[in-house]
Amino acid sequence: MRTISTSMAIIASLGTLFVVSAQPAAAQVMKVAAESLQVPIDDEPRPLHKLYYGGRTWIVHFTAIALHRESEPGADPVRGLWIFTGHSTRPKPARAQLMLTLLDENGATVATLKKSFLIKSGGDARPYTVEMEVPAADWARVERVKIQGNFFVGS
Repeated sequence: MRTISTSMAIIASLGTLFVVSAQPAAAQVMKVAAESLQVPIDDEPRPLHKLYYGGRTWIVHFTAIALHRESEPGADPVRGLWIFTGHSTRPKPARAQLMLTLLDENGATVATLKKSFLIKSGGDARPYTVEMEVPAADWARVERVKIQGNFFVGS
């Protein structure tokens, strides 16, 4: 008899765990978007077309990227700022994480940079920066940058 009630208690506990785990946490939605381009040779912004997350009536979007080199030519390490232009038309702020993977001519990873942002609502374009510090020997091998955006939007 004791075995049966212990088994029933375990089953009841598992049922409770199942019910609790089936409940959604705060409705947090994520979308992953990626884009790849040549490393800019000047400070001019380049358009981005794929780094966005949109609903029926809103969009969170990074529309341009520019690389501003901060170190002098020949400096070691090479320092710079990747500047993204982003905006959101959501009524509430969204979070985004950008991961930049610097690639050589064969597509092998040379360095990875990552930063998270709170994208404010309102639709106005704002700058979002990712700092870069890469050894000069590694920077000399970089041909392309792959940008991955992870977008998180609550309910």
